[in-house]
Amino acid sequence: MQIHVISPDGSGRVQLTSHGTNSEPVWSPDGRRIAFLSDREGPRQVFVMNADGSGQHRVTGSGQGDWPTRSPDARRIVSASKRGGLWYLYSVNADGTGETRVGEDQ
Repeated sequence: MQIHVISPDGSGRVQLTSHGTNSEPVWSPDGRRIAFLSDREGPRQVFVMNADGSGQHRVTGSGQGDWPTRSPDARRIVSASKRGGLWYLYSVNADGTGETRVGEDQ
């Protein structure tokens, strides 16, 4: 499964990804970047790319990622990640730095 963009009138379809299974694309509020899930490096992780498909790189750490979303200012990406058998929410800067777990064990 790959990620494509298409004009509102149905023309101009362009494939943006080509490696692994890619899904769950989330546009940045300014329309310049897309966060998405990919298994191209093993377990599903959050990647980002420019709106034209260039600059693709992974921004999450180890574990299995799911459900990416962006902060309203597009500076951070939050996703669920399964690590050590448990699911947690992690927040990371859009460039992949500063990953932190949201919340603590109960």
